[in-house]
Formats: sequence, C-alpha cells, structure tokens
Amino acid sequence: MKRASGFTMLEVMGAVLILGLLGTSLMTATLESTRRAAGARDLLTASLLADSALTDLLAARRASGAPGFAPGRDEREDQGFRIAVETRPVDAAALGMAPLVERPRGEPPASVLAVARGGTPALLSVHLEVSGADGVLAERTTFVFDPRAVPELEELAPPPAEPGP
Repeated sequence: MKRASGFTMLEVMGAVLILGLLGTSLMTATLESTRRAAGARDLLTASLLADSALTDLLAARRASGAPGFAPGRDEREDQGFRIAVETRPVDAAALGMAPLVERPRGEPPASVLAVARGGTPALLSVHLEVSGADGVLAERTTFVFDPRAVPELEELAPPPAEPGP
C-alpha cells in the first residue's frame, strides 16, 4: 500500500503548539522591553525636569536680587510629574563648622552660617524631588549662601539686578 504524502494531524498540532509558545515568548519579551523603555524615558524626563527646575529657581533668585529663599516647601505639576522643592536652614553647629567671624571682646564668636540679622538664615539647603507614578524618580540638593544675612559680609553681596525694559 502506498503512503500519502503530507503531514499527519498530530504533526500539524505539534507545529502549531511550538509556534504558539515561540510567539508567546516573543510577545512577552517585546512587552517587557517596551515597559523598560517607558521607565527609562520617565527617568530621563524626570532628571531633565529636576535640572531645569533647579536652574530656573536659582536663576530667578539671582535675577530678582532677593536676599534669599524663604524656608518652606513648594509643589507644582509639570508634564505629569510632581516637582517638590523644600528649602530649610542649614544648622552650622550640627555640621561642626568652626566660627568664622570674630566678634568684639566679650561677645561670642559667630559663624557666618548661623541665623543672623532678623532671623534670616545665611546658608540654606534646597532639596528638589521629581515624582511620577512610580515614586521619586529624580532628586537634586544644593546649598544657597546669602552674604546679606551676615552683616560682616554684606560687601560681598552682589548688587540687586536692574529692572529690565
């Protein structure tokens, strides 16, 4: 008896099963790759937003000629991310910084980083966080020193900016 050429039903079902498993694993790899690319895009965007927000904040302070940042917290939304800025005085004593400005005899020496005239802090920590759906994605911290807060250093302060046209 002559055998018919072609595939049996069992061979066809085996091939479909193998192709299905391969297709499923390729689809899973593709979805995971897409998810990771989206996460990397969010991290990059958050990092760029953090750098830009901090630069804008410092530039606005310089341009305004303001004596310093007020301690506190500020939040805003940008491109679907939450940007939080917290400004607080730096405790020079806790950092172990030695007094840098000598006072007249009988007065205790003062640190240029201490809270001086009118309770204005001379050194502030500015901490910025950019958060998304996955939590905090980028952080930046910088320090701002205001020589106008220390009477002995007032001559080092830049002059206030001239108003533009």
